[in-house]
Order: sequence, then C-alpha cells, then structure tokens
Amino acid sequence: MTDLQAESLRDALYEHEMFEARTWNTAYAFDSMLALDAALAFAPQQLEAGLIALRDEGLAQRDGPADSGAWRATPGGLAARERRWQARGRRHPCLISGDADPADLIVALIAAGGSDLDVLAFDETTWRTLCVYLDCIDESRRTLARDDLIKQGLVGSEEWGLQPEALRLTGSGRRHYLQIVVPRLGLCPPATILAAQPSAPPALPFDDLGLAPAFADNLRFRWEEAGRCMSACAWLAATALFGSIIEVVLLDWLGRDQPRTKAAAKAPRDRTGQAKTLDRWTLAELITVAAELNYLDASHARHAQALRESRNLIHPDRHIRERSTPDSHLAGISQQVVRAVLDSLAHSRARSRTDPAGVSGGGA
Repeated sequence: MTDLQAESLRDALYEHEMFEARTWNTAYAFDSMLALDAALAFAPQQLEAGLIALRDEGLAQRDGPADSGAWRATPGGLAARERRWQARGRRHPCLISGDADPADLIVALIAAGGSDLDVLAFDETTWRTLCVYLDCIDESRRTLARDDLIKQGLVGSEEWGLQPEALRLTGSGRRHYLQIVVPRLGLCPPATILAAQPSAPPALPFDDLGLAPAFADNLRFRWEEAGRCMSACAWLAATALFGSIIEVVLLDWLGRDQPRTKAAAKAPRDRTGQAKTLDRWTLAELITVAAELNYLDASHARHAQALRESRNLIHPDRHIRERSTPDSHLAGISQQVVRAVLDSLAHSRARSRTDPAGVSGGGA
C-alpha cells in the first residue's frame, strides 16, 4: 500500500464515530466500520491492518480479547483525529487560529454538542470532550475560562469526582452564545464551530454587465430562487428559471444598441421587412442575434439554445409530447450554461471598453 493509500485508509477509519470526541472511551464492534461510506474502498483486511497500525501508535486499542472484534480510540487517538480535521479545514477557522478567547470557544463548543449542524444543543458536554477540541490551548487558560463561565452563570456544571465534568449552557448562556459569541467568532448558524466555514458561492457577474441596480437585483433573485428549487429537487422549475435569466439579460443587452441589433442579418422581421420590436422576439432569436453580433461565441450560443429547449418543457403540451423528465444533471448543466453566458457578456463588455471599434454595444 502506498503512502497516499495509507493516508486515505486512516482518514476512512477516522470517519468512524469511535474517534469523535463526544464518544470518549466507547467501544465499537469492527463490523460497524465495514459499512462506512469512506471505508467501502477498502477490504476488511485492510481496515483491520489500519486499526493495528493505529494501535501500534497508541491511537486505538482492542477492547477485550483479540477475537472479540471490538475497538476503542485512546485519548491520544481522539486528539490526533481532531488535529487532523482542524489541519484539513474541517473546523471553523476560529477554533484553529489561536486568536479567539477560550471562553468564547468553550461556549460555542457546548452549544454545538458535538455536531457540526446542530445549534444550541441541550445535552450536557463533558469537560474531557471539550479538552479534545481545545488541545492547542494551555490547560491553565482553558480551565480558568471554564471556571469563570461557571461563576458568571453562563455555564452550569455537575461534579463528577473532584472536577466539574458535565457542562451545559444555562438560559443566559444560550442568549450569550447567540447575541455575543456567534458574531464575535464569525459563526454562521445553523453551522456550528465544528463545521468548516461555509464558502461563499462564486460571484455572478451581474455587476459587470452594466445593469441597473433593480435589474441586477431581479436577476439575483431568479438565480437564488433557482438554487432553492434545486435544493428541493424541483428540477423542471430550476431549469425554467435558469432559462428566464438568459432571456431577461439578452433583452436588456440587445436593447442597448437597437439600431445595430435590428440591422442584424438574422433579426426577425415582419411582413413588410421591418425588424420586429424586441418584446416580440423569441428567446431563440435573441440568442441567434447575440451570437451574430459577437456578444456570445458560437459554443455558448449552442448551449444557450439547448437550455431554451429544456426551458420550454415548462409548457405542459411540450412536456407530455417529449416525455422528458428533467433531473439533477439537467438542472446543473443549465446553471453552468447561464454562468457561461453571463461571463461571455461580461467579457464582451470589457472588450468594448478597451477596443470600442471591435465590439460595439453592451457598454452602458
């Protein structure tokens, strides 16, 4: 097994709940590891060999006789997995940076309850569990912060032995978490401190198209609404919305230089040979003329026409006649086509600014 495969095997084993800080000192049958999604790429013999390697490093141990098939993580194994996850960016940066107030981190960790998407857990969290996450902070600092939170009435505790062990947020502590700690640490509920910082979606070039603010806001609404439809598996609705974005943008774009637009060879005309008003153009005609005027390159125009065909499935007779059922793949492709069209128009506008003689229009 290569070093890379060995690292992947270790990651697969670390995905098991045996290595979660909240499951301190809990034993698990080996069979429970075989069905892990991350472990499916490895044979049972490889998984067992990986556990033995962890045992040899003091990170895992057998529970009972060798033939019992049960394993548990050692304290060192819990800390090693957490350090690995933090290094991989699987935790919020505030838990990793070393700049945050330990008291804020403790409150946020108790609120998380061991979950990356479960805000304000009401279950108690043990101090030993928190120490796994706070391993990089000096023991005296984190202990002082814990004791101060208890004195302030923000954290309640129950004595297990000689040390405060079971910790929970009081009502005041929950308010403090939501009002003070969340904004101070830059958390984004429902994600907790145990989740990677949500990455911002790639910016769309609405602001690069020279659109009026109200127009750009409408397009953002359509894009976000289409995203909500995709989250709800409403693929046809998402595809129709993506198609509408192209139509709205091209109507505005071609309307900026109407003399040039209407003079295009492929501009639709009435019986007298006069170019039709833009509000009477079909989406197919808008795309064709945009390509003729070099606002869109030929490949983008072809994909936009394909999206137009998919968008037309919103009409019941078309949908029934074609017996086509949009799915996640079609909606995803539609989303990418819209992004490509918007990027193409933005680049066209940029070219018109640097070379006004080369590409006219779209510069408003």
